[in-house]
Amino acid sequence: MIINQCARFKGHNSAIYSLVELDQENFLSAGGDGWVARWSVKQEGDGKLLCDVKEQIFSIALHKDVLLIGCMDGHLYQVDFSQGSDPRKIQYHKKGIFDILTLDHCILTAGGDGKIGVWDTDLNLLEVLSISHHSLRSISISPDQSMIAVGASDSKIYLLDPGSFSLISQINKAHDPSVFCTSFINGNSLISGGRDARLKRWDVATGDMHDDINAHWYTINSLAVHPTQPILATGSRDRTIRLWNTDDMSPIVTLDQAQYDGHVNSVNTLLWNGSGSHLVSASDDRTIISWECKF
Repeated sequence: MIINQCARFKGHNSAIYSLVELDQENFLSAGGDGWVARWSVKQEGDGKLLCDVKEQIFSIALHKDVLLIGCMDGHLYQVDFSQGSDPRKIQYHKKGIFDILTLDHCILTAGGDGKIGVWDTDLNLLEVLSISHHSLRSISISPDQSMIAVGASDSKIYLLDPGSFSLISQINKAHDPSVFCTSFINGNSLISGGRDARLKRWDVATGDMHDDINAHWYTINSLAVHPTQPILATGSRDRTIRLWNTDDMSPIVTLDQAQYDGHVNSVNTLLWNGSGSHLVSASDDRTIISWECKF
């Protein structure tokens, strides 16, 4: 595996917290400046500003032609690119929206108020799931869409049924004190990262932990599973990105500032493009890096 820095993007005026793929050649970014910008994954240059909601953005997601934006104070914005309309502003959550999960029939928002908002595709609130008294930091779904994992700041991972949204089970004391990110790999395996800087692998059918790795120096903020290869990328507050072999959870490489001219502040979010040829990372240092990966 060969990894080289393909492009570095500058333009945001604050930390960048969220990335989403637009297509295999383009992606969107959003952060503390309230901007959502579009970039080409392979070509350096100025991004295109798509919208400015004028408040801190924690999460973005796409549902068909609609962009969803979750903000620090609980506002949820809807931007319909097909109609070119102004952002529609909605609020239910009392605190920040840390993650958004889009399903075929609904949209889920994970809030700092410990609740999940269940919305229809027109953003009418259908249901509220009271999960925890602490912030919900991440929400992910298994590849076969049989289970939803919710990582919380009460150290727990909650496993929900995607049809009824009922609680299937929970993993207690998953991370100390907060679970920051979750992602499914290899069927029933769930990967989690937390403020304790540890990377863990769980069998969700039994709740058993199979791996507990001292993966970074500080908080693991983001996980990204390669679309075709057995590779996991982790991004951390320690300013590094690390790649892991998901077959045995062995380390592959560390992308740091000294050897790879990487980020100089916390790596907040990661994204593989659809073909898996590029890994995109974004940071508190207000930059985005596109890494070309050859296998």
